[in-house]
Amino acid sequence: MNNKPLPPWIRDPDLYLACLSLAVLVAVTIVGVLMRYIVNRPFGWMEEVQLWCFVWTVFPGASAVARHGGHIAIDAFVGLFPHFLRRMASRLIQLVTVAVLAFFGLNAFRHVMQMYTTGRATNILAVPYWLIYAVVPLACVLMILTALHRLVRPKVAASAVEAAIEEAEHV
Repeated sequence: MNNKPLPPWIRDPDLYLACLSLAVLVAVTIVGVLMRYIVNRPFGWMEEVQLWCFVWTVFPGASAVARHGGHIAIDAFVGLFPHFLRRMASRLIQLVTVAVLAFFGLNAFRHVMQMYTTGRATNILAVPYWLIYAVVPLACVLMILTALHRLVRPKVAASAVEAAIEEAEHV
């Protein structure tokens, strides 16, 4: 059996999607500024592309950051707890995370479906809004899966808070 690791773009598609979207956002913005202030011919469609890129950068990026434990955590208070209570706090945090993301993801899905059924599209490029915002509920599902994985397998997928606390204890 071939135990070759998966390529990074397959392992972290949300991270690569966010990076690609950010690169397009930066490129479109730079070219747009040059066209507006140097050539004096602004792009009328630039804001629509920037909106699309912004949404497709933030939400897949948030999913990738959640999976890699890169979100900011304030652990000063939790760090004072005994080991057992820290574990319980970590699990409670994951449960609250799942609940909040489920609420947000469900409402984002409803919004996407509303955009789909009404057929709303951007004014200039006529990109359907459901296509722009479809990544939001998808990213919420991916973040929920990450939080559930941390609940089920806390040793394998230790949260950033636990990892930082355990590292500080061993120093």
